[in-house]
Amino acid sequence: GAVEVLVEGLRAMRGGGEAEGYDLGVLVALRELGELLVEHGIEQMTFGLRMPERRIEVTFDYDLLLRVRESLSRPAGECPALCGRLVMVDLRPGAERCIILADGGREVECTFEQREAETVAKALGHHVVVSGPAKMEHEQVTSMHILDLKMIDLPLAAYWEDLTVDQLTRRRGVRPITDPNELKADFWPEDESADEIAGTIRRWRDEDKAY
Repeated sequence: GAVEVLVEGLRAMRGGGEAEGYDLGVLVALRELGELLVEHGIEQMTFGLRMPERRIEVTFDYDLLLRVRESLSRPAGECPALCGRLVMVDLRPGAERCIILADGGREVECTFEQREAETVAKALGHHVVVSGPAKMEHEQVTSMHILDLKMIDLPLAAYWEDLTVDQLTRRRGVRPITDPNELKADFWPEDESADEIAGTIRRWRDEDKAY
């Protein structure tokens, strides 16, 4: 059954082999489980299966978590794969990019073609597996141009994240203003004077006070 496939697959990975019957969804769920254990200071968890003819068990610990991560980062064909949660999308034509929160809280910036914009937008907030030409550093993907994206829903995914201001700033694409003209609004009629603008703002404020 499914439990036997799970246990036997983990045993195979612990021995340095491949887990038969595992797809990307299983590997990503195991990675999330392993990171959850590490986050709560749990060093290991034992999976066991008792059958009439035998009993099998395997211990899931940090070493096995590393093997799961290795399997997920292994190249598929000529392009490496990246797993994580899609946390930011910029759909502006010519500036299409997104950020994927990968292992250990790494934020990986990715680009994509405009024709993929709808697919990427629908995946926002979900766990995904993406692949494409990538820049690597210390055997980790640091940036990627996405050619393929698969969305994976994971019940173990943590909802709350403890992020620094710098991480939130990078995630949302916030940057310093270098040109004051960037703050100029283009929605106000050019033929209205500054006094008319100020009067309109005062009137709006007075209308708000009435509620």
